[in-house]
Order: sequence, then C-alpha cells, then structure tokens
Amino acid sequence: MHIYYGSKAGISYLHVTRHPSSSSSSLPSSVRVAPEIKPNQKALVLLAGFGGGRCIWVKQFADFSKYFDHIYSLDPPGFGLSDFVRISGESCEDAERYYLSALESWRQVMQI
Repeated sequence: MHIYYGSKAGISYLHVTRHPSSSSSSLPSSVRVAPEIKPNQKALVLLAGFGGGRCIWVKQFADFSKYFDHIYSLDPPGFGLSDFVRISGESCEDAERYYLSALESWRQVMQI
C-alpha cells in the first residue's frame, strides 16, 4: 500500500494505491508522484462528515485497498488542508451547490 498527498482544485486529499508510481523512481525519495488511474481500475472516494477530515479513514485504508486500486480520502473545501472558502449565499441549498460544484471540479481534474 502506498500513500500520497495531493491538492488539486482547492481540495487536499490522500491517495492510497496498491501499486507505486513508476514515474516516482527517477525522483528523489522525498518527492513522490501518485500513479494515474487506468480505465480498468476501481477508485473509491471517501468524504468525512462533520468534524472529520481525510485522516479519519486511515485505519480502513488497508481493508479498502483489497477491493479498490485507488482510494482518495478528501478534506472538503474549508476543512483540513483544503483551501479556505467563504460561501456567499443565504441558504443551505447555496452551500450544498457550492460543495457539490467544488467536488465535481475536483473529480473532473482528477479524471475519475
């Protein structure tokens, strides 16, 4: 099991994979690049609820990695190491739209 840290589209995440990245071999040991998802591989995206962050799932990574090739554990916008956000809007629906839009942007950038 290999764990990588990343941040894209304002969302920080841990990326757990069964296989090391082949692109990491030519880099210094302190720099690691996570492998990309191949079309036939399965990915699991974990999002903690209120009061939790991406590290809440750490103890489950080993079990989840038996069934998934890639696991992403996210800090949603405004939590943990993700970008701070100030949501403009007056309703819960406005906040929901913002978070769903941010997560969808992350998903598209990650090509999941």
